[in-house]
Parts: sequence; C-alpha cells; structure tokens
Amino acid sequence: MKKIKPLLSIVSILVIGFVLGFLVSGQITKNKMDKFLRWGTEDGFEEIVYETISPDTEQRTKLEPIIKKYAKLNGELHDRWKKEHGDLMRGLSEELSKILRPEQMEDWQIHNRSEK
Repeated sequence: MKKIKPLLSIVSILVIGFVLGFLVSGQITKNKMDKFLRWGTEDGFEEIVYETISPDTEQRTKLEPIIKKYAKLNGELHDRWKKEHGDLMRGLSEELSKILRPEQMEDWQIHNRSEK
C-alpha cells in the first residue's frame, strides 16, 4: 500500500502534465493559425501591421493610406492564390481520376474537401 500511493501520485502528475501540455500546445497552434488566416483579409492585414509597428497618432494618419493600399493589394493577391490553387487541385483531380480506382478517388476527394 505504501508503494502504491507514490506511484499513483507520479502517474497523476504525469497525466496532468500531459493534458496541460496538450492544451497549451493546441492554444499556441490555434493562435498562430488565426494570425496566419488574418493576413489574408484586408482588415486582418491592417490590424497586424498596426499591432506590429505601434504607430503614434501622427504616424498613423500618414500611414493609413499606405497601409490601406497594401491591404487591398494583399487581399487581391490572396484571392488570386485561392483561385489558382483551386484550379490546380481540380486539374490534379482530373488527372488522378484517369488512373486511380474509384475507392481511391473517393478517398482523395474526401481528403481534398477537408483541406479547404
């Protein structure tokens, strides 16, 4: 009985540490993905630039038209990339469908949908 208590304590601590590590890692990953996704929108782009450089009021007034211009260009670039990537994946799927068995193609289509 005396040997079981310390062993249970150690196992409990390890389980708690594993769960906390898993949760913290998930939160860090989520935050990085959120920031990555924000870069693709005009508003998100502007927010990230302002958060990064922390301009004072005078600078912000001068920077606003510049940042808006590049936020728009960045949004357009992101939209073009999404379209071109979609075209690429459709082309790949067409060529795969000529070679793959139906069940393989179904697996590919399910996976490809989950990536969007």
